[in-house]
Order: sequence, then structure tokens, then C-alpha cells
Amino acid sequence: MRLPQPLQFAALIAIVACFTNSSSFAAQDDSIDLNLKYERGQQHRVQLEFRHEGKVIIQQDANAEPAEDSDSEGGFRTLPMKTAAKLGYHQRFTGKGGEIQAIRFYDQAKGRYEIHTGKTGADLANENRLVVVRVKSQKGKRVQMASVMSTLAQGELELLRNPVDPLSIASLINRDDVVKGEKWQPSDDGLANFLAVDRILRNDVKIYWKDVRKNSARIYITGKLRAAIDDVTTDLELSSIVTVKLGTKQELVGANLNIREIRQPGQVAPGFDGRTSISMTSAVDKTCQHLTNKSLAKYTKGRVIEQRLKWESPGLKLKYDPRWRVIASQDEAAIMRFVSNGELLAQCNIVQLPARPADKPLTKEEYRKEVARIIAADEVAQIVDVQEFQANDSVRALKVEVEGVEEDVPVSWLYYHVNDRDGRRMTFVFTLERQVLTDFRPADKKMVEGLVFEARDRGQSSAANRAARTTAPAKKASTSGARR
Repeated sequence: MRLPQPLQFAALIAIVACFTNSSSFAAQDDSIDLNLKYERGQQHRVQLEFRHEGKVIIQQDANAEPAEDSDSEGGFRTLPMKTAAKLGYHQRFTGKGGEIQAIRFYDQAKGRYEIHTGKTGADLANENRLVVVRVKSQKGKRVQMASVMSTLAQGELELLRNPVDPLSIASLINRDDVVKGEKWQPSDDGLANFLAVDRILRNDVKIYWKDVRKNSARIYITGKLRAAIDDVTTDLELSSIVTVKLGTKQELVGANLNIREIRQPGQVAPGFDGRTSISMTSAVDKTCQHLTNKSLAKYTKGRVIEQRLKWESPGLKLKYDPRWRVIASQDEAAIMRFVSNGELLAQCNIVQLPARPADKPLTKEEYRKEVARIIAADEVAQIVDVQEFQANDSVRALKVEVEGVEEDVPVSWLYYHVNDRDGRRMTFVFTLERQVLTDFRPADKKMVEGLVFEARDRGQSSAANRAARTTAPAKKASTSGARR
């Protein structure tokens, strides 16, 4: 039966209204506002899987015999590599204003690495399973991570900080009035956070909204780029799909990323020639007891949560800025290099020294003379500053600054001698080009201030004092590897 004209028009309006209310995009399915938002208090369950396969590229030791199953060419050596990691965590958004921040509880975090014939792994310590993750709104800032209850080690941070972090996706894809099939270029900052690189050097990546399936928009991200990471360049070709559930509250459903990468070997990390695949899923989930108000208040009340890493040696712990990378480490020594915004600025050599009697600490003048002996053979090197200061409650520091020239480049060496009240000692030697000294400071002093000697009983202290002996002068640190 045909409806009377007025009723027919009313029915048409009702049908249109029904479709409009049930879907935010159905009334105009060729255009959407793509706005992935993070609201304070939202909670999700996230699962990620990573796979990397290819070859690592390292500088070839001229005296070393070529290893089986490896290739050597042009002064470099390549080794087959496979890695796999799985991460699972609950997260609760806690940021205010323009800051994107979440607290995560990791119940799964394991990585397994095979390089040539060796196998190793990485796991997250129990005291580091609660982690704050932040993306600051300032240009050039990258995803930051910090343990709530303790301090992450470098290997733990490398396990957790990877491409496709859910907090990085909004700054990559958010856009108003997106037309189906229309391509646009992501911002360099958004792309750098999404791929976990230091900065973008060339950006030929395009994003486009392909279609809607089951009320979810599929966003494609494809193209090539060149980036800086750990003081070297890397060329990447990527293909990614990000899925966003549409509606009054747009939610991230998941993402898949495939990367073909050729990364040059550097002075902080080896190169890489291979492929990476990452899959991530996210779903609303408020069941985690570790993220309740009561639980978070217990862990965070009265604590300053710092983005710091730790290096541990017998009897001490060193907390440091994540821009430092440990490139070699033994029980009582380490070599670290400082990379800021993709540029290598400095090297630091750290060595534990034999203890001195607690009542006879090294004086400022004695340390100046010791450094003078170290540089005596260098006709150009000269001491330009000597200081003494209290690094923290228990650690006293002496500093001698030296200026010189190496390979026609003006260089600074910053020598630090630190001692605990009971006579235990440690030395830091920072090497850097003089032109970057202003940009580098106060990274040297902050490193020294992060040193803490662990408490020990009187019996241990007495034995150490009896066995104390003076330090043999060390050779002047080389600046190789500390070039800009």
C-alpha cells in the first residue's frame, strides 16, 4: 500500500536519521574526521609481536679471521640475525591537556635474539613492570619511558621502546575532513615517533584512508624515508595499516607494520640489512588491578619518576640520561657514548678504582698533578680548570678540564675522580670536540651526580681500607668515536 505523501516524507526523514545516528560516517561515507583521542582514565589491553630478520653489519677487525656463515666486504662483516619479541600490557591514560601520557603494567615482555651462532634474550625485571610512557607536544620530542618503582636498564628500554607504540599513532594519522583515497604526508615528528627513530631526513611517505570495514576505518601508510638513529642514517621502505573504530569515541583497534631497512653501521650500534614486521592490537579493558586508583597511589605517592637508565657494577649503581648508550661493559668498567638528536657528541670511559683509606681522600691538588702526568707527553694539551664539589649526599667529586688538539681538531677532556665516604672510588673521563661543549653540558656533571655506592657493613669497609692502594695513572682517552 502506498503511503500518503506527508507520511512518505516523514518515513524518509526517519530512515535518514536512523542511519545518521547509528554511524558517524554513513551519511557521507566519502569523508570522515579522523581524530584518535586519548581521554584521561581510559584503559586498554595491548598486545605486540615483533620480528626482525636479516644481517647485522659491523666493522671488520683487520686482524680477525672471517667467521663461518658470515661475509666480509669493504672493511665490514655481516652476520645473520633473527629476533623475536612479545609484549603484553594494560595501560591507563593519565595525561592532561596536550600531553599524551599513560601508565602501563607489563605482564609479558620477552625478547629472544640470535646473531650468527650466539643466542641471548631480554626480559623485564619485576620491579620495572609498571612504566610511565609519555609523548610531549614539543617539536622534536620522542616517546619517553620510565619505570615507576625502580630504574630501567638499557636492555629493558630497548625491549620496550619499538615502532608502533600506540601513543605515537594519533600524531601520525589525525586529520579533519579526510576524503577517501586522498593522500597526505605525515609530519616528520609524528613519523619519527611512530618508527622510533631520532629524526627524519627525507620523507616520501603518504597516508590515505582506504575503506571502512565493520565500522572501522583502515588507514594505509606507505612509502620511503631516510632517518637518523644512533648517529647514523637508515633507509626504510614501509607498508602499514592502522585500524580505527569510528563513532563518537574513536578507538585504536590495531596496526600492522612491515619495514625493509638498510641501516649503516655506526659508533654506537651495528648496522642492519633486513626486514621487520610488527603487529599490534588494542582493546578496551579495565580489569587490571595494578592500574586502580588505590594501587597507583601506593606506587607513585611521594616519588619523583625520572626518565633514567641504570648501569650496575659490584658495589655501585649509576643512573644516567637515556641519551647515553653503553657500548662496552665489564664488571668494573664501561664505555658509553652520548647521542643527542641523532648526533654523537661525546664518549665517557668509566672505571672503578682501588679504594683509598677513608681518612685520606685524594685532594684537588693531588688530582691536578695526576692528570698533569697523564697529559705530559702531549705538548698542546693543557689544564684549564680544576674544581671540587659534592656530587650527592655521599659522593665527593674532583674535576680537571683539559684542552688539546687531536687530528687537527680542538678537543676537551673532562676528568672526574669521585669517592664515597668509606674510600671507594671511581673515575669518569669524558672526551668530546670543543665545539660541542656548550651543547653537551651539563650532561657530564649529571652523570657523575647519578653515581651511588651501595651501603656495606663495617667489616667490609675495614677490609677495603686495609687493602687500599693508590691508582696508576691512566692513559689519556682517545677521541675516536666522539666526532660529530
